[in-house]
Amino acid sequence: MENIRMIQLEDANPEQRHLLEQVQGAFGMIPNLTKALAASPAVLEGFLALGGAMNKTAFSPVQRELVAIAVAQANGCEYCLSAHTKIAEMQGAEEEDRSLARMGRVSGPVTAAAIDLARAIVATRGHLNSDAVAAAKAAGLSEAQVADVVGLVVLNIFTNYFNHVAGTPNDWPVVRIEEAIPA
Repeated sequence: MENIRMIQLEDANPEQRHLLEQVQGAFGMIPNLTKALAASPAVLEGFLALGGAMNKTAFSPVQRELVAIAVAQANGCEYCLSAHTKIAEMQGAEEEDRSLARMGRVSGPVTAAAIDLARAIVATRGHLNSDAVAAAKAAGLSEAQVADVVGLVVLNIFTNYFNHVAGTPNDWPVVRIEEAIPA
């Protein structure tokens, strides 16, 4: 159920319109998430700024999307799971990795370490013990990449929680949370 009304471009005030047009220019569409975020231009602007900053991490677009898939699965956000699965596909992620990211098992040691760390951050609500960070570093993550993973998790928790509260209607090819591969 939609709890926060989505702002349509034709109904947007000038500030909302400007932000939604930015989204449309970048993606060629305006996803329902951003239409709902536009209820508060400050929130949409913050989302766009953090998303833009996270695009500058040491991780590739595919790696960032696989982390997003893992976080969405862990948080039970079907909207984000659906969106990031499709975006990962568009970025060139293999179908097997898109599926396995949901359970924290992907090919590639750096991507696997990033997903393991992301899942640990979500599971502990950020209260990691130093062993988890040490394991990420031992698996090949630099300190900057550890910080990048925290940023990616925060961005994705933000959208996961926002979608839960907003009741954002899914406008992506649906990927069901319960259809995950068993661990």
